[in-house]
Amino acid sequence: MSTLKTKIVLSRLDGTDWTRKGLRPFLEYRDLGLAEATDGRIGGTIGRAIKKFEPGGGAPRHTHNTSFHLIFVMRGWFRTEFEGLGEVVVRQGDCIAYQGEKANPGWYSKAAETDADPLLFIYQVYDGMVAEMMALKDTHLFITTGLSQVPNERDHYQYRIADFDGFFAKVGLAGATIRPRMSRDFLLEFASADEARAALPVLDTVRCGGKPLFAIEERGETLFCQVAYFGTPGGLRQITIAGAEDDLSAAFVLVSIENAIHQATGYHIDTLAPKQPQPQRIPLADVFDRLCKAALADQARSASLAA
Repeated sequence: MSTLKTKIVLSRLDGTDWTRKGLRPFLEYRDLGLAEATDGRIGGTIGRAIKKFEPGGGAPRHTHNTSFHLIFVMRGWFRTEFEGLGEVVVRQGDCIAYQGEKANPGWYSKAAETDADPLLFIYQVYDGMVAEMMALKDTHLFITTGLSQVPNERDHYQYRIADFDGFFAKVGLAGATIRPRMSRDFLLEFASADEARAALPVLDTVRCGGKPLFAIEERGETLFCQVAYFGTPGGLRQITIAGAEDDLSAAFVLVSIENAIHQATGYHIDTLAPKQPQPQRIPLADVFDRLCKAALADQARSASLAA
């Protein structure tokens, strides 16, 4: 028979204290009284978001030194990663449970530990790689970017539909073959151009914040579609289909926060090209020919040296 003494603790929502503590400045916590009821053997809190998560503002690398740990998502979603589990997105009703010590992976929090910008850290690694290659003897290096970017001063989130078949079953779209593409893009294929045009009014009934959820380009028998909502995840709780509002936030996955805007001008560096007083403008299509000519010239030079 158990020797534990009976002890009951009632934790009510009304009048409870929410405190900011721990490693996540965007959350506040409510103590459920489990530690008091079990003399410290079990702890339990509920966390809720109090402000928008900022990139780089996640918890630093840490371990949970506990015999048992449980995470249950009551509402919304979040992305996390654990040793032995990998990166996952957990949503309302999902649960993570484990025993023993589990750590976040090393890359997850190095920037947070050193207060470094993760993007600048990547640039530093890239610059180091380029410097090492340029230091190699008889090395001819090409670096080409088809585009360039400028900072995006506004919040710009991009989403992807998590379950295309399930989502469009709710929409009532029939007769389409769905071809997911990169990021927020997907293609709808129909048996004829007439069927594709007939689908446009159906897709137009899907709205978020009163605006069409999809940007659509007609391509004959296909429709090239993009998720056209770029606001915060909370806005996805107000999607309407044919006038009926529904919380469909769980139907989408956040794929990126666009912190830069693409520009049509890219850059090409050739370490053996003669230096010019001013940068030269060249068509992107010429880069491949330049690469081929450089490769043939290097091959011929190597052959002459070998002879």
